Amino acid sequence: MDRGDPIDYSLARGIASAVFAGYCYFMGFFAERNGSLLLWTYLLANAGMFLMALVFAPKKQPVRVSEKPTGTAALLKKHPYLVFFLLGTVLTFAAHNFINAYMLSIVTHIGKGTHEMSAAISLAAILEIPAMCGFSLLQKRFRLERMLIFSFVAFLVKHLLMLLPLYFHAGIWAVYLSQSLQLCGYALFIPASSFFVNDRMDSTDKVKGQMLLTESITISCILGQLFGGYCIAWVGVPQTMLFGCILSGAGLLLLRQGIQRSRVKA
Repeated sequence: MDRGDPIDYSLARGIASAVFAGYCYFMGFFAERNGSLLLWTYLLANAGMFLMALVFAPKKQPVRVSEKPTGTAALLKKHPYLVFFLLGTVLTFAAHNFINAYMLSIVTHIGKGTHEMSAAISLAAILEIPAMCGFSLLQKRFRLERMLIFSFVAFLVKHLLMLLPLYFHAGIWAVYLSQSLQLCGYALFIPASSFFVNDRMDSTDKVKGQMLLTESITISCILGQLFGGYCIAWVGVPQTMLFGCILSGAGLLLLRQGIQRSRVKA
């Protein structure tokens, strides 16, 4: 996109969400009959992704000798706001990934099963599509900073809504309502954060900046799934979700601090 190629990143990401929604919904039915099918489907899908990656042929751009990418430590020192931004992303997405990984535990706790689990995850993925496909239009009307903060507020509200069925005996509708906020949270943050980091990095640091963003989300996935499982075993699902809400609130504060400290590249 920086080269001027006619690429709509958010539209491509929306298509991926549509495929993921269909995958989760139908695999929920299959899992009730043969759970091992999930493992083989996962292995085949990743093998196919690996083969597709082999045919990618990005254009090589000549780089002047004087243009050397900044090291990670130097990059964070050069852009200190990025530390707050990335830490906020890790905390909020840790709570987000806990919900995704342990949705079955959440719905089981309120007396539901795999059908409701797959429906809840599919609903969230389906609602990503309009926000991601229309992000280019939103970008013309709203500043990236406002969309990022709005998305993290939506994350926090989503996580708080998940407490309704766990603490106040609300029905499965509360889970679906919580998942519907994927439209305003995850679906906005993914494209907005990529454009935000890309906009503030020098040409030689754009790739590393987005790499750090991707790594922060990966780290949050590991933390959410690893410690989420331990917390469920130690204190139970409701208390773990409450802790996730605290993490999400802290993530919002850190993200806001990072955005306030950032400066638009001259």
